[in-house]
Amino acid sequence: MHTSAAPPRMCRSCGMPEHGRVACSAAGTPTVILFQEAPPTEAQLREAFEEVLRHRHFLAGEKETLSRLQDAFNAENEALLERVLDGRNEVALAENFARALAIAAYEADPEQKKDVLPGCLGIREVKVVEYDAKEALVWAMDHQLALWLDVTAYKLLVQGGLAPGTVSTKVTATIHSGA
Repeated sequence: MHTSAAPPRMCRSCGMPEHGRVACSAAGTPTVILFQEAPPTEAQLREAFEEVLRHRHFLAGEKETLSRLQDAFNAENEALLERVLDGRNEVALAENFARALAIAAYEADPEQKKDVLPGCLGIREVKVVEYDAKEALVWAMDHQLALWLDVTAYKLLVQGGLAPGTVSTKVTATIHSGA
């Protein structure tokens, strides 16, 4: 079992252990600011290194404690975790079935493009560009467009019918959140 010294004082800005010669950015990420013009002394370097070791040691203890608590939680709540996993699987199966039905309804009547069941099930058409990467690079070099293939630009050229490749429409079903 890990026993650590008293935890370090906490920074008032970010809630992290106090870091002295460091200012906090708006995102809470420590940013180092040195307020000296002279090169650091060996003592300053050693102090900084020892501070790193203290923080690493403290973090290792906290990670060990967290891992132990997670293991205990998992053991104590095994049945709940199993039900959550089963629930996720059931949701995935129900969503896949609903999507398959929505696509079948769309394919039977493509005029109802957006909402198969308004507010609940919809259809999204996505353009899929396919091409042989080696052939595309040769084509781009032959047309003096590239030394290497710019995939995004090449897909636009294929979509415009200016480069070899195919464009197909992939139909996917969307499920609204129900909120």
